[in-house]
Parts: sequence; C-alpha cells; structure tokens
Amino acid sequence: MKTKKHFFLLLLSFVLQNVQLECQQSISNEWSGAFYAGTGELFGIVKFQDNESLQPDDAAGRLLTRNVNSAWIKMAGSSSQKVYETLVQKIENDCVALKLSPQTCLDLKVSEGVQVVVDVQFQLNRKPLCDRHAAIDRLGPLQLRLLFPTPSAPQIRMEVYVFIEIFMTLDSATTLRTISRFPGYYACCCAVIAKN
Repeated sequence: MKTKKHFFLLLLSFVLQNVQLECQQSISNEWSGAFYAGTGELFGIVKFQDNESLQPDDAAGRLLTRNVNSAWIKMAGSSSQKVYETLVQKIENDCVALKLSPQTCLDLKVSEGVQVVVDVQFQLNRKPLCDRHAAIDRLGPLQLRLLFPTPSAPQIRMEVYVFIEIFMTLDSATTLRTISRFPGYYACCCAVIAKN
C-alpha cells in the first residue's frame, strides 16, 4: 500500500503556478451534460501546459482523478497569504474545472469571461486512505495470515465433501471409487431404499 507521503509527492507534480483561470457561467461534457453555476458562483477553467497534460494511466493522473475533490487557489504574485478553497467539478486531460464560491468571485473580482493568473494547489481527499487503513486494522489473526503468509505459518488445508445419494446400482459404486481416488475429496453416502 502506498504511503501518504508518496501521494503528497505525486500531488506536488500538479501544483500549478502562474496559470490562467478562465471564468465561465456554465461547463459541459458529453457524459453528464451541462452544469450551470448558482447565483454569484462561477466555474474557473484551469488549462494544463503542454508538458503538464494529465495522463489517465500514470500515477499522478490516477491520483488526481480518484482522490482529489478540492483545490486551493490564490492570486499569483500576491503578497497576501489568503487562499480560497474550490471544489473540483470536472477533470479532463487538458484542463480542470473548479467551482468558485460567491465570496471567492467577489474577493478575486472576477466575472464571466474574465481571465486571471492564479496559483493552484490540489488537496488530497484522505477518506479513501483512512478507510483502507481502518480495514487493515480490523483484520483478525486468521485474515492477516491469509493475506500475509509467512513460510513458517501452517498451511490451511481445504477439504471438500461430496454428498451422493446411492440408489443401489452398479453405477453408484463406480462413482464412489472414482471420487475416492482424488486426494482431499471425501464422499458421504446416504442409502435410499424404495418401498414397494
């Protein structure tokens, strides 16, 4: 299992500095249709540079698409340490759509069609990682031995029982002999006698 430090290092490759944030009232895609911003809200589209294109099959791309729900933005070159949390609305190979709150729009003085230069830092959603760690913590000794066997641990033998109804025919005896030749299989016989 990857560590939190490993995930944070991957996310650092997607800290974007001095990128254009294009503000729009609506966004759309072919899968889920159109999204419209609420009153006072806007969508901010951050386009990746050519060398920062998101690849769905690399580790950083999978991390961004699966474990990131929000991002922090701030005006590039600003002396203020104030950052704004935005929700990640849509992730594509060449851009990310962020949902800007009404307060963020007022503070950054943005409206539809306006472009501003910002710094963006994506935030890791720790809940899936915590869920995985909790699942491991809840394992008992038997489950741990099955998941992480050691050479000195005794092997668990699987026994399969085969139940056969015998109607006192020659074929039934042949079937039992055939089953008894396979190691690990046991046959339990039940005799059924028909009344006339």
